[in-house]
Amino acid sequence: MSKKVSIIMPAYNVGQFIAETIDSVIEQNYEDWELLVIDDESKDNTVDVVKAYQQRDSRIKYFWQQNGKQGKARNKGIAESMGKYIAFMDADDIWLPDKLERQIKMLEEENVDLVFGHSFLIDRVNKTEIKTGRGQGYYQGESAVKFLLYHDAFVMSTVLAKKEALDKVGRFVEERRIQYCEDWHIWLKLAFEGFSFFSDGKVVSYYRIHENSAAMTEKEAKSKFFYALVDLYYSYPNNSLLQQEVQKRAYDLVFHNETLNEELLDSITTFMKKESHFNFINFLYKPIYRINISIFRKVFLFLNKEKSFFSN
Repeated sequence: MSKKVSIIMPAYNVGQFIAETIDSVIEQNYEDWELLVIDDESKDNTVDVVKAYQQRDSRIKYFWQQNGKQGKARNKGIAESMGKYIAFMDADDIWLPDKLERQIKMLEEENVDLVFGHSFLIDRVNKTEIKTGRGQGYYQGESAVKFLLYHDAFVMSTVLAKKEALDKVGRFVEERRIQYCEDWHIWLKLAFEGFSFFSDGKVVSYYRIHENSAAMTEKEAKSKFFYALVDLYYSYPNNSLLQQEVQKRAYDLVFHNETLNEELLDSITTFMKKESHFNFINFLYKPIYRINISIFRKVFLFLNKEKSFFSN
């Protein structure tokens, strides 16, 4: 059976960085790969850079899509892929030369569904030895759920996974308000479904931070993480760890998020209606919120004061 690796690379206005990224793929010790670049309607020279590489290396494939964010782009890549394994690569990051070779060996020797690693940071163009990433060892079941719930996501460009595992959980969520943490969402789905993860804690890539990177531009990260968790909660309502984490983040958004809006409020109160004994008064949330945020917070606290997360 082929052990081809399909590398999925969403790209949006990364013309200044993507050549170095593609070079790091071409320089891999492991050569049985295909690179699928999914252009998410870039406005810069991204297409020109990728097309130039295509002419030199037939393993590189280019696809264009109307802007649909990361989840849609990654699903497009998976749908077009031919490999047994899927590697994910952000279009401004860089791999170390032995990344694929080491991780394929690790995936097979540890007999797991997904492996991940750590990264060094690049401050725009300057490589550093500052390490980012978390985790080391084997995770499955509750240990995987706890690790992901409390530590967010793996560094995307360090992940290698079995394609069949991604297919079994329905691939990535494409809902726009969950984009930015769509990767965290799918890793949690894998954890809830019992799939296994492993990391040896080694650095396998460089993770670039620059003025246009999602880490720098995303202003609604806290609400997006909440939307992701609520979506998962409706699929896994009996998971007490997930339920508690949604409650804690709802509280944090109500009391500590300056950008609380009515869409987010609707999502919070819909969840709380399922959890609260005070359903008959939940319809007052929005009118009170519109009148005075301080009064709204006091009412919210009173109606949900029996929840354990208020005493943490």
